[in-house]
Amino acid sequence: MVSIFQKLSHLRYNKKAQSKPLFLGSALPFSFRAIESDGVAFSCIDRIATTVAGLSFGVYWVNSGKKAENHPLFETLKEPNIDETGFFFRYQIVLDYFYKGNIFLYIYRDEKGTCTNLFRLNPSDVLVDRDEMNRKQFHYNGKTYDSTQILHIPSRFGYDTLKGKSIFDVCKSCFDTNAKLDGWTDSSFNNGINSRLVIDISEKFPNATEEQMLALRERYIQTYGGAENAYKPIVKTNNVKFETLQNAMADNRSQELSENRNYQMKVISMLFGVPFELLSGENGGLDIEKLTTLYSQNAILPIVQQLEESFQKLLSIDQRGRYCVKFNYNSLLRTSLSAKIDALVKEVNNGLLSVNEARAKLGNGLPEIEAGDWHYRPASLLPILDELEKSLGAGAKLKQSELDSQIDDATNGQKNAEAQGLGSAILQ
Repeated sequence: MVSIFQKLSHLRYNKKAQSKPLFLGSALPFSFRAIESDGVAFSCIDRIATTVAGLSFGVYWVNSGKKAENHPLFETLKEPNIDETGFFFRYQIVLDYFYKGNIFLYIYRDEKGTCTNLFRLNPSDVLVDRDEMNRKQFHYNGKTYDSTQILHIPSRFGYDTLKGKSIFDVCKSCFDTNAKLDGWTDSSFNNGINSRLVIDISEKFPNATEEQMLALRERYIQTYGGAENAYKPIVKTNNVKFETLQNAMADNRSQELSENRNYQMKVISMLFGVPFELLSGENGGLDIEKLTTLYSQNAILPIVQQLEESFQKLLSIDQRGRYCVKFNYNSLLRTSLSAKIDALVKEVNNGLLSVNEARAKLGNGLPEIEAGDWHYRPASLLPILDELEKSLGAGAKLKQSELDSQIDDATNGQKNAEAQGLGSAILQ
């Protein structure tokens, strides 16, 4: 007997996922100009790519807003091809977006024209021009393709109607300045920013020529200079004196270097929309909820919206008005547990969420409960409608009339009882 988990696994697996077609050729890895030299830029891009790749997504009905769970595009985006997982695939296209300024995806369709596989192409190997009808055409590995075969997503940083520009090209001066600052930092520490060593050979070699002193200095630099030799002991010889000359400007230079480096790191993190506090670990007076909100709005939302609108093109023309692709980035928000529970309680009490939906949002693996799919609202809340007001007014009048009748009956009964009592007293 097949278990329910095996059935679900069978339904969620994209059977049509396949390896890259041979006619596309092999995409050689390409190098990133700043990936090794700029640690702040790499940290920002890695954080954004990891976040986008890990977001949940789905294909939804436009009218109802409900998820179209059986739509084939959902399976394609979940498992674009058999060689790459969905997470790795989405991570890599975000790298293409930032480092190369363009995402190129070859669209593999079945006999019905349905998109069943996606394959990344090396942006550096794709040439783009326009035909006589001013339509884009793509040249790759000796073949020409049109927009129905290749999905092109240019970056938002720059676009010349053919290809996008990377953030490193658009903000070249900023990254060049940062590279120079890195070089200055390395040079300062390698040459001893706080002190300089004086070697006195006047007694040992009183008649040393300039060439001999230069040779001695170069030998010392090769043996003891640089960060890699910082911990090597210096061997003293007779009549050779070593003295440390303290730089009066050392403290100021160190402070200036630290401030400049910190400022440049903040500028780069600002370019990517990543709060510097998330990179440095210093909250700067902002709580985690505010930081993640800023991160979501400035770094994640722009690229996610562009991906959503671009993936729409994978749908057939007749389906684009009925379906849409959406990523769920609400899960990025981080709040305290008490604040999260309070918010969920309010949503449940006001009918925005069911109990089971609220339990799922807690993310603790809480199972669904019986009758947990119902939605509730306060009984005192009713829509403002003339018919409803008239109905409520008529009901209120009816109740008041019934109450008045009951009061009258009670009063008359009391009067009758009193009259009977009085008559009995008189007869006696």
